[in-house]
Amino acid sequence: MPLIEGDVYMYYKLYGFYQNLYRYVLSRSHNQLMGKDLMYSKNLPKAFLIAVSSCIQDVEDCAPFKVTSNKIPIAPCGAIANSMFNDTIILSYTRSTSEHIQVPVLKTGLTWWTDKYVKFQNPSFRNLSDHFI
Repeated sequence: MPLIEGDVYMYYKLYGFYQNLYRYVLSRSHNQLMGKDLMYSKNLPKAFLIAVSSCIQDVEDCAPFKVTSNKIPIAPCGAIANSMFNDTIILSYTRSTSEHIQVPVLKTGLTWWTDKYVKFQNPSFRNLSDHFI
């Protein structure tokens, strides 16, 4: 087999995973995933309550993954957050019938800048372990 020079890209397909289904795509809280505070007090100024009400509606879109059976809020909420999976990939080749060589794989730089720094952030003011189920 000839030596391959340059980058090699791997693609894979998931079966039975319908990420383009309309209800699935809408079942998420953009504000929650961006790390915004969704807790509020009715004693806050009216302008702030108006801004927060859009965040509350955002969480309503998470149904049926909004709260547990005990009415405990789910964080992160929604079908998208509820469908995590492990996509660990190991690339190897066989040198002989008894020798398998693992190929080093680059595992950095895979995330889009906006996903890493804008769309998916942890809240900076809470203990996250208190809010995840």
